[in-house]
Amino acid sequence: MIRVSILLFLGIALRAGLFMDAISGKAILTKYTQSEALQSILYDPRYTLSAFKEAIFVTANKNDGNNPYPLVTFVVDKFLAMYPHQFRQDLVCGILSLLLDVLIAYKLYKLAKAFNNSSTEHMEWEKKIENDMNPLIYPISASKAHLFGLRFDDDDDKFPTLFASSNIPSLCATIYFFNPFTILTSASGFPSIQGLWTYLLVCTLVDSVNGNAPSAALFLSILCHVDIYNIALLLPCAWLWKHHYEFKSKELKPKRPSPLFFIFCFLFWFVVINAAAVIFFGWGLETLKQSYDVTKDYKDLTPNLGMHWYLFINTFARYSEYFVILCSGFIFLFCIPLLIRFYNYPMEMVVMIQLLRAIFNPRPTLQDVTFALSLVTLTRRSVARMGITSVIWLLALPVPIILYVLDHGLWLEIGSGNANYMFFQCLVYNLFLGFFTLDFISSTLRRDKALQLTHKNSQMVSAGAEKNKSE
Repeated sequence: MIRVSILLFLGIALRAGLFMDAISGKAILTKYTQSEALQSILYDPRYTLSAFKEAIFVTANKNDGNNPYPLVTFVVDKFLAMYPHQFRQDLVCGILSLLLDVLIAYKLYKLAKAFNNSSTEHMEWEKKIENDMNPLIYPISASKAHLFGLRFDDDDDKFPTLFASSNIPSLCATIYFFNPFTILTSASGFPSIQGLWTYLLVCTLVDSVNGNAPSAALFLSILCHVDIYNIALLLPCAWLWKHHYEFKSKELKPKRPSPLFFIFCFLFWFVVINAAAVIFFGWGLETLKQSYDVTKDYKDLTPNLGMHWYLFINTFARYSEYFVILCSGFIFLFCIPLLIRFYNYPMEMVVMIQLLRAIFNPRPTLQDVTFALSLVTLTRRSVARMGITSVIWLLALPVPIILYVLDHGLWLEIGSGNANYMFFQCLVYNLFLGFFTLDFISSTLRRDKALQLTHKNSQMVSAGAEKNKSE
């Protein structure tokens, strides 16, 4: 607990120092941290204060109720009325960003704690099967003993390994809270509320693990109202809730819950939120369609770490609608196949979808990647089967990021470069992240295959012993 307190203090101190520089008149570091290049990799332009101000202005002048985020914009409008001065608006948004980062780290710690303390029937079965697993296919080798120990369950309280179960909560929170990109995102003083959606997502996962379906479904429905792509997490969260809840209620096996209950709770809250938009903001059917139109995220793309912006500026106008529909629906192609293959590994499914969204998001940010990597620590049995190349990909990620920032200034500020320089860095960045994602998926697949093979061999040995005994 002392170690966690020290880490929390240091993280807050770093953020407070940058934030004080941002709001001071000198702004020694802020002129760099609030540069246009860094803003393009740290912030989603849809959730900045300036974007909401524009939405409020357009809605007020058109007077047609066509607003993609009516509930959020309503709150922002009230906030602007309370703090009409720009300095106070930036100050309050900056403090809110700092608080959200602390809350996200705390919720990640609670999530890892709850995930470690709870269990499922499949987890218990996996621990049992691992005791009979052939050393050749057991995930931990001598070269990885300093990371995981000799066995997953052999945690040394005095000298725990890096991925020991006692270290996972601190490791999960530290990867997010001490990452330089999340520090810059929350402490640079740029007004944005994108951290709120990350916080709601962590709350969804915590309540899913704890078996609170109505609360988890409420948070997820709010996220889907803001960004419909979050619906890709509906089935993984439903299975995550089911697996952990049914283990706690194993004495009620005939009345075990179904994922349909979680889906029903989600649909209920989703209807309530949309009904509120219709009643209080005068939405019509056409406005509802526009608000959940996934293709709208591909309009007016500005340069970022993704690849869509470059592809669309090089696409002929006659094919643009085809590419918009193709790219906007690509992430949904993975939902059902991942569920069919990994339904016994719901947390792994959540990590896979978060990593895929960080790649295929039309407006990706480094906060998305950092959050996904912090969740990876919860799946140490899959991480144990990943190769050393994944470490190389992660260590290489800062290289294209730094070069992207440099090329952004050369092209859009100085004018001595061109878009190809930036696109190459975006391509390399997404390739590195894609290789890591593929290795994580394949390691989870190898983990399941090793369990099935060991279980099959155990059954064959038991059947042979029974046959010899009968003879």
